Amino acid sequence: MEEGDDFEIMPREQIKKLREEISRLKTGSGPASEELIDAIKTLSMKLDSMSKIFESAEQDLLEEDKTAEIIKDKIDPILQKVTEIDDQNKKIAKGLVAINDILEEKLGELNEVVEGLKSMRPSMQEQRQEMPRDISARQIIPPELNIGGSMVPPPPERQVNEPVKLPFRKKPFFG
Repeated sequence: MEEGDDFEIMPREQIKKLREEISRLKTGSGPASEELIDAIKTLSMKLDSMSKIFESAEQDLLEEDKTAEIIKDKIDPILQKVTEIDDQNKKIAKGLVAINDILEEKLGELNEVVEGLKSMRPSMQEQRQEMPRDISARQIIPPELNIGGSMVPPPPERQVNEPVKLPFRKKPFFG
């Protein structure tokens, strides 16, 4: 043999074993290839199972999104109406507080007038006692002030008691 050839002499048994091993690998028989096939089958089943789980989760998420959107569509108008009612209630409360303040002011002025009338009462009673009882309204009102010809008698005297107090709140309803 020449020196450039790298051939080695191998026993026939080794060559036979190598050929058998190659044929087994080609046909897929033997313990190592069966384990590999089983592992691939198991892996495939697990991947199929995982794929089904992801598909189910995707469907659940889509259904939840649809449900959330339906609920949002129903709640939004209600929330808007509640906000409008809240704004209206605030305006009404401010109006009630303003009316209360005006009434308290007017009642204070009315009470001052009543107190002034009470202080004038004795002098008016003295003047009334001095007037004769048989004088009619025609004698008191001069003819030039009598427009239309009908005379209205003066209103009857009223009994003036304590100042009128109404139960209004002094503090606003809403802070």
